[in-house]
Order: sequence, then structure tokens, then C-alpha cells
Amino acid sequence: MKSYSEEQYDKQDILPLEKYVSVKNGHFALDYEKAKSDGIEKGLLDGQKAYFEYLNDEITAGKLEAKKDLSIVEKTESESPEMAPLACKGKNYGPKHYWWGYHVKMNSCATDNFVHDMNTAGSTAAGIAVFTAYFGFVPGAIPGAASVFFGLMANRADANNKGKGVKADITWALAFSFSPQ
Repeated sequence: MKSYSEEQYDKQDILPLEKYVSVKNGHFALDYEKAKSDGIEKGLLDGQKAYFEYLNDEITAGKLEAKKDLSIVEKTESESPEMAPLACKGKNYGPKHYWWGYHVKMNSCATDNFVHDMNTAGSTAAGIAVFTAYFGFVPGAIPGAASVFFGLMANRADANNKGKGVKADITWALAFSFSPQ
């Protein structure tokens, strides 16, 4: 049996869980048993449950507030503290939390920086994979897979930048989508 960490879920898999999600006593709740009896995959439910544990810890710590309509209020500032240079196009704000994951807007400069950082991370992970493979270490597949993931994120962000920045949705399952601003 696969655990949620071994299965790939995207946003379209996660959004139908909304009818099983509620806010009780200021914390997110998942009607796990009802969803399971309705045929929802156990791995998907386990992943959502784990993400809610994280969100509820953030709520308890006073960083987030869950609303009855399932929206989340950031209790700490998520705006970028520095003013965007005039040469940067598009809006820029740090991750906004949602019950399914995160939404981020990056202006053109922040997108370029993100692409550079992801390419650097991918190159580093690829180097580790080559090093471990060269010396016969089996765990070389893990940094190799990370290298591909970072490279794919960089390519998608770069392709959607179009000089005005990007909007990104990233789920708890690390499924992501980028679109132009």
C-alpha cells in the first residue's frame, strides 16, 4: 500500500475534499471517516490530515486564523518588506495560506530570482546525485529526483514570467502550477 508521500496528487485531486473540511473551534477539521466511506483514497486523506496538523499548529501559535468559510487570515505580515524596484513588473506577495496549500505572486524580478535559486538548488542536488553514484552510494536517487523537481519548477516559472511575474499555486502534495500575472 502506498502512503501519501509515495503518491502524486495535484490540486484537482485535493479540491474535491472541500466538502469534508470545516473549521471547528478555530481549527481545521477533516471528516476523515465520511470521506473514506465515500471512496476517497486513504493516501489523499492522510496527506490532507497531515497538512491540517501543520496549519492547526500555526493557528495555535497565533500565526494564522481559520475562518468558517475555510479562508485563512495571515496574522503576520506576508507582504515583501522592501519596495519593488520600478524596473520590476507585476505584484509581489509572499505565500498566502489556503486549506489546500499556498498561493504566491512574484513580480518579474522575484520570478527571475526564484528561477535562479531553483536552478542553483537543482544543480547542487544533481551534483550530489553524481557524487553519490560515483562512489556507489544508493541514496543518490533522492537528490537526483530533487534536481529534476527544482529544474521543472524553474522552467515553468521562467516560461510563464513573460516580463510581468507569475502567480503560483503549490499544494501540500508539492503539486504546483504557474501562470502569468
